[in-house]
Amino acid sequence: MQNVLTRRSPQAKFMIGASSYDDMGHYNTALYIDTANVVAYHKGKLVLGVEVVPQWAMAFAEAIDLGGYVGSLGKGEQRMVVESGGVGVGAAICYESIYGEYMSEFVQNGAEFLAVITNDGWWGNTPGYHQHFAFSRLRAVENRRWVARSANTGISGVINARGEVLESLGWDTNGVINSEVGLNSEQTFYTLWGDIVVRLSMYVFSLSLLYAFAMHFKRKNKLVE
Repeated sequence: MQNVLTRRSPQAKFMIGASSYDDMGHYNTALYIDTANVVAYHKGKLVLGVEVVPQWAMAFAEAIDLGGYVGSLGKGEQRMVVESGGVGVGAAICYESIYGEYMSEFVQNGAEFLAVITNDGWWGNTPGYHQHFAFSRLRAVENRRWVARSANTGISGVINARGEVLESLGWDTNGVINSEVGLNSEQTFYTLWGDIVVRLSMYVFSLSLLYAFAMHFKRKNKLVE
């Protein structure tokens, strides 16, 4: 595969999705290919019911179409960033792109722009693939990183660091996007701290709820007396 992809354009770099195997198991993988190397990133955030299936549920899972391999896959433990020509690239696979803090780990590890490789075909022509694409726009804004997204059947596109869609290919459309992407090495507050605002809000809400209950019972006891 490496020779086939790089023979005509030896300066080109390729990033593709693949199912891969080794002695440890079966993986959902992003492959980075150039004339010198083939680097594999194994998906780390697996989808329950599709990529992680308990043994007792296998018969049910095999009876429905959930978009590909059915069973429990192996997973990668780190958000791998590939460096090419001094540029760090982080590639998320499919549903990994919906997790904000998870995607930020690519940026923490040196990604100057992000890629998303996904199979959205199993959504069918529904609002689902639109929502999935929108998550990539959020990740771009949170981390101030450009995102190049490649989807079979879903929406492929190039998104700038402000979350604006510069170019795209819609549902069930064959084509090629030829675009430059911007690079950024700075880390945002969200990249460094993640969902800390949400956690603090939940903490304050819990304290407020406990305080409200305490005051309610205190007033109730006074009325009884």
